[in-house]
Amino acid sequence: MTVPNNSTVRWFHSDMAGAPQMTTLSTDALAILDACLITGFGTDTPDGNKITVSAGMATVHFSAGHSFEQYAVIDIQGATPATLNGPWRITGVTATAFTFDCTGEPDGMATGVIAVKRATPGYWEKPFEDATRRAYRSNHPDATGFYLTVDSGAEDPNYVNLDVRGCEDMTDLDTPINSFPTIESEPTYKWGFRHSSGGSVTRAWALFADEKTIYVFTKYDVATDAGGVLRFFGDYKALVPTIFNCGLTGAEDNEYQPGRESAEHYVNLKSPVIATPRDLGGGVIGGNWIYRGNALPGTYIFGMEPHPNHTGAFLLSGPMLLVDYSVDQPRGFEPALYKCTSGYQGLFDDPDAQLEGAFKVIGGSEATGKITALIRVAYDDRDTQSGCTGIDIEGPWA
Repeated sequence: MTVPNNSTVRWFHSDMAGAPQMTTLSTDALAILDACLITGFGTDTPDGNKITVSAGMATVHFSAGHSFEQYAVIDIQGATPATLNGPWRITGVTATAFTFDCTGEPDGMATGVIAVKRATPGYWEKPFEDATRRAYRSNHPDATGFYLTVDSGAEDPNYVNLDVRGCEDMTDLDTPINSFPTIESEPTYKWGFRHSSGGSVTRAWALFADEKTIYVFTKYDVATDAGGVLRFFGDYKALVPTIFNCGLTGAEDNEYQPGRESAEHYVNLKSPVIATPRDLGGGVIGGNWIYRGNALPGTYIFGMEPHPNHTGAFLLSGPMLLVDYSVDQPRGFEPALYKCTSGYQGLFDDPDAQLEGAFKVIGGSEATGKITALIRVAYDDRDTQSGCTGIDIEGPWA
């Protein structure tokens, strides 16, 4: 189907062909961010450089097989007619072909030097980089344009550790302006996971993004029977006009603190887990903390209702309300993220589950009406402490 002009939502994961892999190197994470936000990946060429169009449906053939997934957004370049170039959402998949809706395109055979790859969300840029560091920002006209800085640092024998920070502006990688949290208040702010014990060396990951917001999921070090951690950076929908509606999650004080980060994505947990650049009055502070939930005040509740419930469906609620931690005042809504009232049990027990049973995509959920990715998040690596959250992968987001 045509991807609407107002929806730049894209999603990726480590099981996709050509995807960068997360091993024991922290620099692997930089390659993942580059591939998903800037360059795309998984380029392939259809049979004979041809795409067949019939009755508003395009079919792209790969006689040797392909790995493009239903609902994924692909980017086509080099086709004639040129109206087939650009992003499309896959609507049907077989072992040797995929299809997408292209209503209005004339019947016939598109030719050229055709390349198909995973589409990036657009608008993201990488204005500063070196061998171990990156600075990413959205240049969308409606975005705050604030920066995400990522430093892979020295390699560690036990952890993949990224120092992450938001900042309002910067002149180079060494000169962030108005960081959140500030370097003084939080000298170590981490995206990390353990790789030295348990499970396979390669860790499953997924990334979801639109033109202004990023979610990054990394699975625990245990290969099976565990979820993972979901991180966030980007703009959220403010309740009142403001240029400071940007946020960042991360571990506060050690290399591997996934519990609080992860749990708050699917419970009403009053925790200072999202750093924002300013307070509600616009004053620069050390890193204003806000929490998310479906109610105020928050209540610590794991979503452990069995699946399927009496309706025969799963239940999602959202969007997630962001509340200023210091004054208990609502600040805005986090885009695309939904709390699932069911636990993970039963949700991932089928062949469609990927990433070692921590990820699956469903079409048109009962709660949102949107194509949704379900992710198994966890308080820690114990099987009994997992839950589920949903992310809208159809869009548009806020």
